[in-house]
Amino acid sequence: MRNNNGIVFGKNNFGKVVKKENEDGHVLVIGSPASGKSNCIAVPTLMNWKNRAFVIDVKGELFRKTKKARGEDTIKVFNPSDISACNYDPYCILKNNLCDSAHEIAENIIPLTERNNAIINVSEKARDYLCGAIIYFYKKGMDFPETMISIAAQTPRSLVSEIIEHNDGDAIRYISQFDSMSDETVDYVFSEVYANISPFATDKMLIKALRRSDKSITPEDLENGYDIFVCGHVYTKLQMMIINQFCKFFEQREKTEPILFLMDEFQNFGKIENFAAYLDVLNNEKIEVMIFIHSKKQLDVIYGKDQADKICNNCTYKVILQVYDPVTQKWCSELAGICEKLRHKKLMQPEEFGDLEDVFCIFPTGCCRIKKIKYWEEELFKKN
Repeated sequence: MRNNNGIVFGKNNFGKVVKKENEDGHVLVIGSPASGKSNCIAVPTLMNWKNRAFVIDVKGELFRKTKKARGEDTIKVFNPSDISACNYDPYCILKNNLCDSAHEIAENIIPLTERNNAIINVSEKARDYLCGAIIYFYKKGMDFPETMISIAAQTPRSLVSEIIEHNDGDAIRYISQFDSMSDETVDYVFSEVYANISPFATDKMLIKALRRSDKSITPEDLENGYDIFVCGHVYTKLQMMIINQFCKFFEQREKTEPILFLMDEFQNFGKIENFAAYLDVLNNEKIEVMIFIHSKKQLDVIYGKDQADKICNNCTYKVILQVYDPVTQKWCSELAGICEKLRHKKLMQPEEFGDLEDVFCIFPTGCCRIKKIKYWEEELFKKN
């Protein structure tokens, strides 16, 4: 695992320690803020990875530091706050399977509230309402922002009547149920729809960034020689939609060249439904996922312990930097295991991770402790 193109973990006396691009296995990187996750792992990896990359770059620093090395003319950037950046068209997936894809958009926008069954049912009905409206307005030639604005501008009952009057079978499949409901119920469902689509219908920055445009990022760009960076603090529902739509595309990809899917500040994304299942599938599709988080505890809070454990177990390469959280320290120590030669003493005591200056790696082949790569000091990276 030395001196090849791929994911960079650090270095030892023989050179840089790397997982080659054609080797299977997702990577989990854990480290407290300022521990070196970006500068010592993410940046060297992006400089060293030669195939295409899809990067969720919340702070924008990964793009700034690696654009020269990766070739700025082969990078597409989506950043709603940057007027010169590319757009994103959420409707790019509708051309293949209209009804199912429209419902997936509705699912991304409207979460299922887990408080009680009645509220969950309202959320499910709201998804159907939004799905029917998306299909209807999409067939009328509207893009995503135009659809959201049109939905918000109508009364709940008038939109139902309009869709039924136009006799669009696909849209009616989701909308017809509201025709026989009381006005009070339809209003209640619509209030759930409106609460979730409101930013897409009113935020001028989002409206501009999501317009249909020739200058847009699409999943196909990754198969056609481009990197994609999603930069800045993107609205959470939109970020969730982009990740889900790209993952759906990845599940069906036919090309075999590996793609790096790097997610910095993963704890900020919220809960991505079925993410553990995505990891299973993406590994078979040559999508190499790198997840960067501050602590295992954060993952437990967001996903619940069982799902968090599944996500971690699906990452067969674990990279641990300095960690302050006691829960995460204990978890890391247990992962590292024991050393038979030291009479069953733990390889790393939990508190040792709080003072860790190196990189502690847990690979399928075993554990190792290696030095950080500071890309600005390494000749191999300085030229980039």
